[in-house]
Amino acid sequence: QNNSSTYTQTIHVQDTTAPTFDAYEFYAHIECDQIPAIIPASDNCGQATVVVIEETLNSGGCLGVLYRVYRATDECGNTSEAQQFISIMDTTAPEFTFVPEAITVECSEIPAPGTPVATDVCSNVTITLEETIVPVNDCIYELVRTWTATDVCGNASEAIQVITVEDTTAPTLVGVPANVMQAVCDNIPGVANVTATDLCDETP
Repeated sequence: QNNSSTYTQTIHVQDTTAPTFDAYEFYAHIECDQIPAIIPASDNCGQATVVVIEETLNSGGCLGVLYRVYRATDECGNTSEAQQFISIMDTTAPEFTFVPEAITVECSEIPAPGTPVATDVCSNVTITLEETIVPVNDCIYELVRTWTATDVCGNASEAIQVITVEDTTAPTLVGVPANVMQAVCDNIPGVANVTATDLCDETP
């Protein structure tokens, strides 16, 4: 005999548990170019989607404190929220991307300072210039131009241009009389008052 009986059980599976955020720093100190988009979250039944529902940049620290509220939602609509305060840091100095090249010029042809370019990962950059003269010998010196790029957090970097200044031009005589002139023997003119000028220094 094949006696049998059948019993059917129906199980209704529900997901009423909200997602759980992974471990994170409630008060975090993060470099400005490394701030994560979200905090990851996991769910006991499926996938969780995390979005930022509130974000405010407050004063404090170098670049401020970013206040965030995250919301994690699972596939069944269960949600949970998390808050985080991110102190935005900047410890990286600006980087020069263009600096005028070293050159050699006549003393009368020293160029005006060029315009170097510097960039920073987090903020605007302020560039200042300082000039220093370094003697080499009586006819040559170096004009050293030092640019300093500083970001809003005080990180700084330097770039240098060395201009070698030389004098290869002879002085120019002024008031020279004619090479050949006629004069009566008892009326020979005296020595002319000849002076000289130079591009780089005074000439007696």
